[in-house]
Amino acid sequence: MRIRVLYFEGCPNHRPVVESISRLVQRHGLDADIEVVEVSADDVVRHRFLGSPTIQVDGVDIDPAARERADFAMSCRVYGTPDGLPSEEMLLAALGVKTCGLVLTSGRRTDGIERTGMLAAGGSVASAVLSSACCWLPLLLLSFGASAAGVSTIFERWRPAFIAIALVMLSIGFYLAYFRQTPARGDCCTSRRKGGRRLQRGILWLSVALVAVFIFFPDLVVAFTDGQRDGSAGVAQESRQAIVFDVEGMTCEACATTLRNRLMALEGVDDARVDYDEKRAIIRASKEDVGQRVTEAAARLGYKAARRADKESD
Repeated sequence: MRIRVLYFEGCPNHRPVVESISRLVQRHGLDADIEVVEVSADDVVRHRFLGSPTIQVDGVDIDPAARERADFAMSCRVYGTPDGLPSEEMLLAALGVKTCGLVLTSGRRTDGIERTGMLAAGGSVASAVLSSACCWLPLLLLSFGASAAGVSTIFERWRPAFIAIALVMLSIGFYLAYFRQTPARGDCCTSRRKGGRRLQRGILWLSVALVAVFIFFPDLVVAFTDGQRDGSAGVAQESRQAIVFDVEGMTCEACATTLRNRLMALEGVDDARVDYDEKRAIIRASKEDVGQRVTEAAARLGYKAARRADKESD
């Protein structure tokens, strides 16, 4: 490898550059000859001299952006760094040394692979959250005093698509974290690369857990809500009337649980059971005037509850 440092007499920057190049050559054990050439005004075109100092490796300027330039002149050359000297990263890239910030073959940064994996993991969680929005979003809207009418139906329609997107993104994340071969880097980067890969895999597995929670959120709501399958639990049924409502708009078991808890909070309701499969709610109350409150409460959640003309006991 032939390294040429071109300068003109009186330039203060060529000596630090020569020292920096010599240090890098020695540090990385490169087989390179360093030639320091003083350029005269008559030689600027022949040497492709873009200002002092100009560094060429095997006749090629170290700055890729400057290789097509033809504004050769006896002037000072300032690089895009705070001190105006070429950066160590630029020098190492020109010398063909693998560094932590560089990828040798594709010209892209390997950090981009890790970022893509992180984005895939985050996207999978976001999609899973949206897949369960038919259950949690109505509750969130109600907590802010907003109507949730129609929300469950809208998100339930897109639930399979959101789940599919989440699983595809998780697959991309696993491919990038476990199977994608990243370009080799220098030894100085080994620990950093391993640390980044461990972090990526850790976030990926955390995403798997979160995706599972949100995909199965409707079932978890039923499992962890004190609930509705226990009958009237201590209520003296013989002194209560069973009022039956047909309910439209429920999209999962969690909807039934949410509606049941909402109805149990109504004044005058002693017990409530909501059956998702049969699309009905059975209210036990000591008074007849709870019907309107039940209908309004269901409507607030986005469901339509219509009282049956006849009364049924359970």
